[in-house]
Amino acid sequence: LAASGQYIKAIRQYRQTIHVHQVNNGLYGEQAARIAAELSEAHFALDEFDEANAMQNMYVGIMERNFPGDNLERLPSLYSRADMLSRTGKDLNSLKAHRRIITLIERAAGKKSLELIPALMAIADLLGSRHIVDGDDGTEKATRYLRRAVAIAESSDDASELDKANIRIKMGDFLSQQSANRRAVVSNYKRGWQYLDSNPDLHAYRD
Repeated sequence: LAASGQYIKAIRQYRQTIHVHQVNNGLYGEQAARIAAELSEAHFALDEFDEANAMQNMYVGIMERNFPGDNLERLPSLYSRADMLSRTGKDLNSLKAHRRIITLIERAAGKKSLELIPALMAIADLLGSRHIVDGDDGTEKATRYLRRAVAIAESSDDASELDKANIRIKMGDFLSQQSANRRAVVSNYKRGWQYLDSNPDLHAYRD
C-alpha cells in the first residue's frame, strides 16, 4: 500500500500489525520496532512530521529496551531518528541526536572507533551546510568535526584506502564551499587521490 502511494490505508495496516505483534510478543518486540520505522515513513510522506518523529521515538525506545546500555545494536534506530529530525526541519534536534550517538559509540567502542565517522560527518554537514549557529560559528565547528573524522580514519589500521580517500574528498568538498583557503582544499583532494592511486583496485574510482 505504501509503495503504491496509499499511505492512509498503509498506516492503518501498520498500526494493526504493531498491535498484533505487541499482543503476541510483548510491547517491545523487535518486529514492532521495524514496523514503527516503516510507519514513520508513511507519516512523512503525508507531511505528518510530528507523527513521523513520534514513530521514530517509538522505534528507538523499543530498541533501547532490547539492547540496554551502551549497545551498538541501537545505532540503526538512533541514526534513523536523527535523520528523520533533519528531514522534518528539526536540524538542531538532529544535531543533538547525532551527538548522543557519538557519546554512545565513545562509551562502547572508544574515542578512536571507526564507528564514529558517519556521526561526525553528519554533524559537520548540519553545522556547515544547514548553517546552524551553535554557540559559535557553525562552519568552524564543522571543520573540527571533519578533522576528527580524518584523524580517526588515518590512524586506524582497519580503515581502507577508500574510507580514507572519501573522508579527504569530503573535507575538500566542504572547504571548497566554506573557505577561501584554496591551498587546504587542494591538499585534501591530493591526499584523497594518493589513497586511491595506491590501490590498483581503486584506479577506476580514482579516474
